[in-house]
Amino acid sequence: MPTSRNHFHSVEIIPARNDNAAAVVHVYADSWPRSVEHTATKDVREELLKMRGVAFWEGEIRRRQGHRGQFLVAKQGSQIVGFAGSASEPDGCWELIWLFVKPKMQGRGVGGQLHKEMIAASSQGRPKERYLWAVPGNRRAERFYADRGWQPTTSKKNVETPAGSFLLRKWIMVDVIAPTGSIVTS
Repeated sequence: MPTSRNHFHSVEIIPARNDNAAAVVHVYADSWPRSVEHTATKDVREELLKMRGVAFWEGEIRRRQGHRGQFLVAKQGSQIVGFAGSASEPDGCWELIWLFVKPKMQGRGVGGQLHKEMIAASSQGRPKERYLWAVPGNRRAERFYADRGWQPTTSKKNVETPAGSFLLRKWIMVDVIAPTGSIVTS
């Protein structure tokens, strides 16, 4: 199980537990609406926040732990200030599904440490592709991912909710460990 500490900021990265779900709700509620405010209507943002309550995050934590994925939280003292979740797909691909940090903690290395732990764990499974979906135009996220070796693709998908929809764009990791162990650059 990964555990790391960013001593400069006193942030610890640890595997999530179900009792972290309520705190994850707060991180998500503080972070996610800001990442989509330029592309998703207020109704869509509010609808997804309602759908992604404690029970949703308990399920995500359960699903992402184990051989098929991972769910980590970033703690500063007793407070959860960020989280990340991933999944290893049956087709050999790996997806970074969640990576959110409380706005007051952004730019302090928390997201970078969560990302580093997730990528390190994904390398053990030697995925044929690493990918994530991000909201186009979210400049902070675009810079964050580009600085860490991700490239946007032309693939896009629309996320439908009862209140409307919003667009996501696929990003892939530039350097991927191929099944032979060699490094492939896209």
